[in-house]
Amino acid sequence: MKAKELNTYVQAWLRNETRQRQQRGYPLVSGVLGMSQIGGCELAAYRSMSKTVDEGDAILYYGLAGRMVEDTMMTLIHGALGYRQADSVLVTSTPPIVAEFDQRFMGHADGILLDAEGRRIVVDVKSVGYDKLLKIRRDGIYKMGYAEQLWMYQRHMRPQADGAMLVFLARDVPWTEWPENNSMTPGYVPSGPDGHPAIHIADVQYRAAEAEALDDKACRILAAYDQGVPPACTCGWCERIELDF
Repeated sequence: MKAKELNTYVQAWLRNETRQRQQRGYPLVSGVLGMSQIGGCELAAYRSMSKTVDEGDAILYYGLAGRMVEDTMMTLIHGALGYRQADSVLVTSTPPIVAEFDQRFMGHADGILLDAEGRRIVVDVKSVGYDKLLKIRRDGIYKMGYAEQLWMYQRHMRPQADGAMLVFLARDVPWTEWPENNSMTPGYVPSGPDGHPAIHIADVQYRAAEAEALDDKACRILAAYDQGVPPACTCGWCERIELDF
């Protein structure tokens, strides 16, 4: 086998992987409003609903990279629970989460943690750059727009979730941030909790009023899509992006 032939096989597999992710409920298909987008701009979400699937190199690569991060973190959590002999179970084969008021509004959690107290905790993994991870630690998840997605999961999951966690994994931790590389440096303080800079796990507190308002926002976006009338931009960036619709 030559490298060119293997490359052809890999590209074919990536396209198949993209189709599998669509079937699991990822918002890559025209007419679907993803819960992961509900915290952002209404016009951007509307435009994502209007797009057909793009099987270009970018979406294929990012889909693969995202899946690798999710699977790796789920494996790590499985191992951590077993190592600590915790009376908890992590379920990773979860069905799409669909809003009862409109099945086009949907999402997919990376896992459900069933803890020792019988609570169902929805878990979602985010792969971020190191600079963003530092901002998340400094400013919290509520200023970064990540909590809204988990509020929707908690609101629409059946049976309903009792809690939620976000797991952040840094893709590009600088060599000098690892404690073992700076342990002899006077005054060095590692960026991460307990001396680990690459992973940050945060509880997401459910806010019922905000979640209800996000449902109303989803209804506005879906109505705009049905009417073919784009909503106003709320982020200030949409006018700078040239897209064909």
